[in-house]
Amino acid sequence: ARRSAAARGRGDALGGSPGSFWVVDLPNFVEACMTSNFEDPGVLPLVLDALRYVMDVILDNIEDIDRPVMPEILQQFHRLSGVDQHCNYFYNRYARGHVDSIAEYLEEPQDYLVVHRQYSNLKLLVSMMNYMGRRRGFEIIFNRIGMYNGDGSGAPVCSLTELEYYIRAITYLRVLYAKPFTKKYFRTFHEILLTRLSNVSDDELKAITPGSKDAIETVVSQLEMLLRDVRQDLNAEEIIEKFKMRMAKRLIVCPLLNYRIKGVSHINDVLAIISNYEANKANYMSISRTSLPRPLLSSEWLADFLTSEKVPELVLGDEDAVRAARAPATHVELMKRSTDILFFLAAQGQLSDDLLETLWKAAEEASQERVVFAILVNIMRKLSPEQLDIVDAKLRGMLPDELHDVHVDLIREFTEAALPKIRERNELSFGLDLLWQGLQVSSPFYVSEATADYIIEALCDLITRDPNFTVLSLVSAAALQNLRSGSSVTMSVKALHRIINCLPTSRAATTRGRAAPKSRERVLLEMHNDQKLLQLCIDEFKAFHEGGGDAPARERSAMPKKKSTSKLNVLSPAASEANLLDEVKEAVTTRLNFIAFYVQNCSVELAFAQILHLYNACTLYKIFDDETNYILRWLADVSPHEAVSNTRSNSLVTMSRETLFNVFEQLLCKNDASLRFEILSEDGYKCIERYFKLVNSCLRPSRLTIQTDGRLYVENAELKGFDILWSILLRCESSVVRQQVSEFIILLQLQLSKRLSKRAVWEGFVDRCMRELAAVLDAPADGGKEGSAIHVLKLLRTFLMEIKIPDTEITASTKPSLATIPAQILGPDESILRVIVKSSMKNFLNRECRLVVHGRRTTVGMLRRRIAALMKYPPNQTRILNRRGEYLPVARYDADTLENASLLQYGLVEADLRLDAGADTASYMHPPPAEDPDNDRLRPLYLLANNPEYFSLLFRLLNAAPEVMDETWALMELLPPNESSVAQIRALDGSFMSTDLSGGDASAVPEVLHRLKIATGIVESSFDAFLAADEKAAANAWISAFVKKGGISYLLRLLTSSDVQSMASSSLGKNCLTAVLKLTSLFAQGLDAAAANGKALSGGGGDDANGDGAAGEGD
Repeated sequence: ARRSAAARGRGDALGGSPGSFWVVDLPNFVEACMTSNFEDPGVLPLVLDALRYVMDVILDNIEDIDRPVMPEILQQFHRLSGVDQHCNYFYNRYARGHVDSIAEYLEEPQDYLVVHRQYSNLKLLVSMMNYMGRRRGFEIIFNRIGMYNGDGSGAPVCSLTELEYYIRAITYLRVLYAKPFTKKYFRTFHEILLTRLSNVSDDELKAITPGSKDAIETVVSQLEMLLRDVRQDLNAEEIIEKFKMRMAKRLIVCPLLNYRIKGVSHINDVLAIISNYEANKANYMSISRTSLPRPLLSSEWLADFLTSEKVPELVLGDEDAVRAARAPATHVELMKRSTDILFFLAAQGQLSDDLLETLWKAAEEASQERVVFAILVNIMRKLSPEQLDIVDAKLRGMLPDELHDVHVDLIREFTEAALPKIRERNELSFGLDLLWQGLQVSSPFYVSEATADYIIEALCDLITRDPNFTVLSLVSAAALQNLRSGSSVTMSVKALHRIINCLPTSRAATTRGRAAPKSRERVLLEMHNDQKLLQLCIDEFKAFHEGGGDAPARERSAMPKKKSTSKLNVLSPAASEANLLDEVKEAVTTRLNFIAFYVQNCSVELAFAQILHLYNACTLYKIFDDETNYILRWLADVSPHEAVSNTRSNSLVTMSRETLFNVFEQLLCKNDASLRFEILSEDGYKCIERYFKLVNSCLRPSRLTIQTDGRLYVENAELKGFDILWSILLRCESSVVRQQVSEFIILLQLQLSKRLSKRAVWEGFVDRCMRELAAVLDAPADGGKEGSAIHVLKLLRTFLMEIKIPDTEITASTKPSLATIPAQILGPDESILRVIVKSSMKNFLNRECRLVVHGRRTTVGMLRRRIAALMKYPPNQTRILNRRGEYLPVARYDADTLENASLLQYGLVEADLRLDAGADTASYMHPPPAEDPDNDRLRPLYLLANNPEYFSLLFRLLNAAPEVMDETWALMELLPPNESSVAQIRALDGSFMSTDLSGGDASAVPEVLHRLKIATGIVESSFDAFLAADEKAAANAWISAFVKKGGISYLLRLLTSSDVQSMASSSLGKNCLTAVLKLTSLFAQGLDAAAANGKALSGGGGDDANGDGAAGEGD
């Protein structure tokens, strides 16, 4: 087999199938020789001879340059070289014993490998490798690695797979080589090896499996380990790193995109390490070596390599460089990754003009334009002054008709790089003029709204990066020139606003305790002193309105149009008009916002005359319907802060006190052509409310106090401008505004200073409401009469709900109080008590209630009764718990006040709803209510219920329109019963049953309903099992008298005489019918209960001890 080359492909010389000798027989034989245990020492020389003969076969195959070496041959070479650890048994086992039988092999000359003391177990391996050396094995491998075909293709003879096998074996033996051999053999070995890798073919690259460690990486890592031991005079890391750079260049010119990207990425990684080192060079001595990698290549070498090898030209697709390297055309993904390379070369001063020209030429391709611009953005700051001149000329010649963000980024970076040149010229140039042109109506470019905003952002960015504020000075001067000429004013004002706003404030702009040269306040003050900017803006605003706001239309006609062949881009006349209206609104908003910004950030006050000019322009000469709300919103923005009301100075930062009062009195308190309350918007009302607060807080003495947390307190009930709030409530058509003004009016009634009398203020407020209602009723009928009455009734009802604070269960839908501190509404010794109700029943698990209690009047028994009524649970099964969770004994505590029972210490009480009554509550009776006729909090409710004038007015309202009637009845249900009506009904005088509903008289319904509600309350009390005996006797006596006087007949007459259909058409009529039926039902229940107890109606049922029903004489 060794002698016959033909047998390598046949195998039949040894009697096997074709190729089986090389693929099966020889590997099995070698494995058996190197893994078997030989008991007879005399066999060892035979085995060694056989293995040496196999080595001869392997070397013959390697030496044959006309054929590739089979993988099975290379596998046997690894086994004989000791690399395959699975077949090292023979070397390890028989190097220690049986030395006599193989002594002649071990004593052979060691010209290539030497056995050191620490590697005595490798004697047989050394003997085998020395035999290979004597057979010229190392020389054969060396020659094969560096040999190339002579058939004209120039392809290397040694494949990557072979190369991997060879370098693994040679590296594995690196510590055993004899010094003379090492010095001679490895003098140029690494150069031959790396040259072979650099000449890797495209087909070899295609054959590499993606994602796995390929043969090239393996060879390089093995070579690096080898050089550290055999060539200690060399910097192995530097050699390998330089090879990787050459390999990266080889990958860049290959046809496979993934490898091309890999090559560029490797160069970028090296550049990142160098850049990081250069940036932190001073700190590298204190930084751990493992924390930050140190560069292995110098910046100079890398720059020379990139330029000499034309790497950036290949990446950017330079035609000459691509043709010379026989590389494929560039790809946009490669260009995206070229930024770091070009930035590095520019920083090293190696970015040539030709390379810059190549970059501009690449931008001619539409698919590469954005990528090229992004590259230029990143490298612009590293360009030389001469190259900036080239960029300036190129930039002006290649900008498209429509600018986008990528163009703005390019111009911005170019301008920043050219700031020294701009300062030298002191004019808009080197890209700054292009940015400013993009904001002008005469711009040669089409600029969308978003791009214009991006341009302004770029200008702000340039100003923050310009330490000499040249950009600020030039742009401000251009904006002021436009403001004077009336050209492109909207965009100029917007840009001026943004660039000044990006400056730091005077407090932030300090340098070592001193003010910085340019702060927001200082710039505005200089413009005010030098350019009279505030007055200039106001005069331009007047001129804008005098021209009818046609400036946006004129500017639109002068602007370049977006080039498009699509018919979808052609706007209809209606759409065009809508767009023009939006532009006009934006123009007004931009001007007003800048003026507000001006006075808020500069020590300049607005004079009333200036405000009046702006106000009249937006109200009397308004361009669009909603412009009044714009000026009101602006007035709110420029109004002083609430904190200035406490200062004694006449200046309130944005305006003086006199100006503040004049604005409120002469502009906001007049319902005239300039400001109509009927169409007042939410913004308009907020403005009026804000000035109302400020004016009343700035009066001396102040009538309103505004705390730092926003809370306000009324110090004087005679509030300036309070009538304006009433006018807005009565006239405004917006439900949102009416809701807001109602809440504010109520808040002014609730947030009273302790110096004011609640009774006087609240009685005055109730009287004001009733007078407004009377005026509405007496006014001539018109479309808004009922609406005004409804607004006042809702206001009064909401106020009464706030001060009444009824017993309430707290849920997620419970409406919070309008008062910032609800406890302020309470009277002396009153407090809000939270009650946590617990029970074993699911429906009553941890429900929370809120009750107003009087510490010295409310008893524990009264609290139990109120909790039971709120939970609709028997009061004798409702128990109060102390702090330890124990029931309070009824006999001891029920008659005690809450203060004496110590239940008000924490404002929280727990109650338990028992499943049955306790022994101590079996005889429970309702305690008498705690009357407090002098309670200021409840005084308005008693006043409305018992003042004859007010009460009769409410009944007049019940006969008004249905919406007014419903709102009035909802209000009356909050009031306590009218005392005179209760007295009349209890006396059962003739007037009670004299009114019926015959004839369809709707005016009688409110009076009948009111009386029936009182009568129903009396009858219902007779069914209460826990009512006191005297109260129950009185109720039963009234029932008997009612029946004797024909009360049942009266109820039936009400049902039969009324027109049910007409009654049911109104909510009040429905309530009246319901009341009749309910009262009739209660009497029917009383009959059933009396019959069950064996009593007749004629039996004088006043003695019904059980209280289970009503009894009386029949009629």
